[in-house]
Amino acid sequence: MTKPTLILTRPVENAERFAQELSINMKARLDLLFSPLLEIVDLHVKVDLTAYAAVIFSSSNGVRFAPDGGNRVAYCIGQKTIDDAQRRGWDASLMGSTAEQLVQNLAQTSLEGPILHLAGVHQRGDVAGKLKSAGIEVHTVIVYDQRALSLTSEAKHAISSVEPCILPVFSPRTAEILASQIADPRHVIAIALSPSVAAPLAGLPFDKLLISDAPTGAAIHKTIENLMLGPSLA
Repeated sequence: MTKPTLILTRPVENAERFAQELSINMKARLDLLFSPLLEIVDLHVKVDLTAYAAVIFSSSNGVRFAPDGGNRVAYCIGQKTIDDAQRRGWDASLMGSTAEQLVQNLAQTSLEGPILHLAGVHQRGDVAGKLKSAGIEVHTVIVYDQRALSLTSEAKHAISSVEPCILPVFSPRTAEILASQIADPRHVIAIALSPSVAAPLAGLPFDKLLISDAPTGAAIHKTIENLMLGPSLA
């Protein structure tokens, strides 16, 4: 039986890490295909932290293009972001796994002085706007861009073939780019990180469009394992 193809559309570094974290059993039972739909680009912005009591990292890309932390406070979304921030010398605290959770948790935190959000050109959740509405002074500096890419010819062929594919999707923007490039994914099982990620994909005729139990890479891994151990792909 042909192995199902797992198509990874995250930026290269993120996709490689996601693949490395698959179990040995899953790696043996899947054909991996890398087709990034976003390229993360450094905007070479000089960031002055002098006036700020803390920073917000809503993704690990913000950490990547930030100065070293010097033990300054950082409020983060997601465990990977925390891990990366701590490696760069930040005193990092987990504020949830989504932008909404971060806003809710920060609104209940005693904050001293303004906060700087180091973000990308394309943002989700309007973190700064919602925190300002909650009475928190937040400034935003854009330090990277997320440029759209096209699916590779190999990925297009896999999606349009009759062989089964599994397609995790991690952001609303990736979902929008994907939806603009495919038309007939009837043999594809898509796994969206969250309902907001699933929304741009809802009109496409997937075999299945699943939503992860939690907005984390670990939950996506678990969904893939459940699929592979189930009757349809076993």
